[in-house]
Amino acid sequence: MGLCQQSLLHVKKLSMQKAIQAALGAFLSSFTKTSGIDTTGILSELSSAFESNPDFMAKVAAVDKVIDENPKLEELREYIIDLLFIHFFTDDVKKLEEDFWIRRNGKPLKKKP
Repeated sequence: MGLCQQSLLHVKKLSMQKAIQAALGAFLSSFTKTSGIDTTGILSELSSAFESNPDFMAKVAAVDKVIDENPKLEELREYIIDLLFIHFFTDDVKKLEEDFWIRRNGKPLKKKP
């Protein structure tokens, strides 16, 4: 079983957002081990991009900027963008849905017990 697979098995025990951060860390860690390229500061830059502006395309632009500034990560771009999509669909869509219903009804949604 590969390092990434082991990391992802551990990730199943975490919340989705923590799992995405753990997967991102596992990608970068595995990449460092196999390529010898230091990715130490890049995880925090990418995490900031994931948590930045609520606009999805702004997040994509922020991730692209981090990768463009670190061209040796180019081969990870698609995987990182896939994680950004997962992040969007698990976290940001909930926020957008709440905003939609608040605007439509003029009042906040009632929380389910």
